[in-house]
Amino acid sequence: GPVISRLGHELQTAMDGATAAAASDAGDDSMNFEISYSARHLRADLYKNFVVFLGVLRSKSAVEVRQRFSQLVSPSLNICIADREGNIAYQTSGKVPRRSCRPGEETLPLEGWTWENEWLGDIEGDDLPWRVNPPEGRIVTANHKIIDPNTYTHHLGDLWQDGFRAKTIHDCLDRCGDQVTVRDCEDVQGSSESRSAGLEFVSHYRGVRFDDDAVSRAVREMCAWNGDLSVDSVGAAIYKSVFSYALKGIFDSILAKADLGEAEAEFFEESLRGHGFSSVLKAFNECKSILTGNTLRVLRE
Repeated sequence: GPVISRLGHELQTAMDGATAAAASDAGDDSMNFEISYSARHLRADLYKNFVVFLGVLRSKSAVEVRQRFSQLVSPSLNICIADREGNIAYQTSGKVPRRSCRPGEETLPLEGWTWENEWLGDIEGDDLPWRVNPPEGRIVTANHKIIDPNTYTHHLGDLWQDGFRAKTIHDCLDRCGDQVTVRDCEDVQGSSESRSAGLEFVSHYRGVRFDDDAVSRAVREMCAWNGDLSVDSVGAAIYKSVFSYALKGIFDSILAKADLGEAEAEFFEESLRGHGFSSVLKAFNECKSILTGNTLRVLRE
């Protein structure tokens, strides 16, 4: 498939390194290993998507569209729907495997030669998250965790955006009042606010003294920043630069306590900064606010 084909060279390089390390540890350079891997693709089921979209086109309400999209095989999407009658609905689409391993282990290499890590079917249909006409009168999704782990029993994964963008959307809608106009929606889409995450990060630098006058002036400018990441904001530019260096400093200190070699430390650092060594780690680029949330949690402690 396209995923494995694209990763073939990188996987082989990693395997060669693992083989060499194992042979070195065993003191036998002649040791040979045969490493194989397997993957399952949903392509064989994708024809069902045509049936779903045909049903969507024939639907007459948001409720019907929601039900149709619950049968979508792939990809996994956050789908928001509205109709002329004023109904709104939300549906997570795409089948998600029910796995026999512990939640979170699906992101790690697992033993494939036993039955302990098999798929046990799929999470699909109404078992996926959905809502129709919520009492709050709005549905907000920004790739953040949209389920309550205390009430939702299925494991959908751990790679969620932190809720900062969703909080900004709620704040924008709160300012709109009861009637939301097209212009209001444009403002929500184009909002460059970072008042939750950005201003919390900046607050940790208030009252901190620096010997260098230029650094002190820069920090004062950053602390006076209003939380808007506009292109002409000096405070925003300083915030992003300081955050990048703070991220490296924080995780450098954490990784220094771990028993990692130079290669492993570099791998984790590049991953945390969103520059993964393979396309598998592009997920980190898509979820950079995870880094923001983790950095803020460290600073809070």
